[in-house]
Amino acid sequence: MSSAQSIPQQMMTSDIDIDRSFETWVNTSLQRKPDLAQKINCVYQINIRQKPNSVSTWILDLSQGSGALYRQAKNEVKCSLTIDESDLIQAIMNKSHLHKLFFERKMSLKGTRVALEKLQQFWVETDKCNEDFKFISKGTHDKPINGNQWDLFDFTSNGFKSDIIFHTLKNRMHEEEDIVRKLTGIMQFDITKDETKSVWTIDFTKPLGQNVYRGTSPEKPVCILTMGDEDFAKMMVNKFNPQKAFMLGKMKVKGQILSIYKLFTVWVEAAFKKKKAPEVPYIENILFNSDLIPGLKSEIMVFRLIQRFVKCPQLCAEVGGFYYFDITIDGKVVSKWKLDFTENKVCGIFTRQPLDSQQTSQPLIVIEDEDFALISLNQLDIQKAMTSQRIKGDIKLAPKLVKIFQLPVIHSKL
Repeated sequence: MSSAQSIPQQMMTSDIDIDRSFETWVNTSLQRKPDLAQKINCVYQINIRQKPNSVSTWILDLSQGSGALYRQAKNEVKCSLTIDESDLIQAIMNKSHLHKLFFERKMSLKGTRVALEKLQQFWVETDKCNEDFKFISKGTHDKPINGNQWDLFDFTSNGFKSDIIFHTLKNRMHEEEDIVRKLTGIMQFDITKDETKSVWTIDFTKPLGQNVYRGTSPEKPVCILTMGDEDFAKMMVNKFNPQKAFMLGKMKVKGQILSIYKLFTVWVEAAFKKKKAPEVPYIENILFNSDLIPGLKSEIMVFRLIQRFVKCPQLCAEVGGFYYFDITIDGKVVSKWKLDFTENKVCGIFTRQPLDSQQTSQPLIVIEDEDFALISLNQLDIQKAMTSQRIKGDIKLAPKLVKIFQLPVIHSKL
């Protein structure tokens, strides 16, 4: 076993955040060995079984470019693996290997043995270039690390619309404490889409800012809701009554169903009747008019920016006009957005653009997906990035882009 791939002292196996650890382990390798994907040329779906009764699904796409890891199913999958988190930890630590796990029936395989052989090759190469890897512990959800640097894990889209709802809830609960005071206990949400599942927890026993997170709680929840992604998103924007959803079999609840009804009632009262979540109509407009693109951080950031825009209506007058963004990964355009500050005097409006659309007369900014996230979190100097052509566009736009992206995150009541 490589001495670097180890569990830090005083951390038990049960303390490991397997999703964050797995993502870090793979992405570090892809960054350090960008030619690795070309050797494998295959797409894998990796299902990690976690306790209690939860499965997280990852796509390891080694079919193009330098490779990518993201959440959400993909049609081109050639090999699907299902493995317990404890066995995956052993494999990452090089205490076991995929062949052994397969023959011991600790890992199920759907696909060809050739694909498994290639993945084993990837595993060996990854092991070699991860000498400084350390497992990541639970309990560090969506908060700054390394001083004021942000961990971008929770900002990566997995294609689920419900993720946007949970991010919105998280920010609103942080700012509207009266929402939280009326609710108690731990609620688990198993959101399904096609054959994949996204698990979130709202834990009212934890401090604000730490009580909404991906995955399950180590403590027993008072209820577990299972619901389709589209139906859950509609319910939380007050377009699908939860009682009707339950009667139609669209919503299943194990445990205290009244806790779910109370959460919905309190949220709807705050967001719609008291209008304490004015961003919801603008978020809803995007959410139900297009699908989210898995693997992109910019998808989540667009919605976070909307939450800031509604608090700063003066932006419409200060920056004005239209802005077009081509979001890229390794130089390839993967999504396009139009940002319009002329439609109203309250909030900039994001509209997704077709990938084949061409913009020549309007201001166009070409930016890598991760850089879009970094400027949204005030972690990248826009002026310097445009000067160096890291962000491509008219340098004269820099002052306005600074105003748009580097608004302070306001934690106060509306």
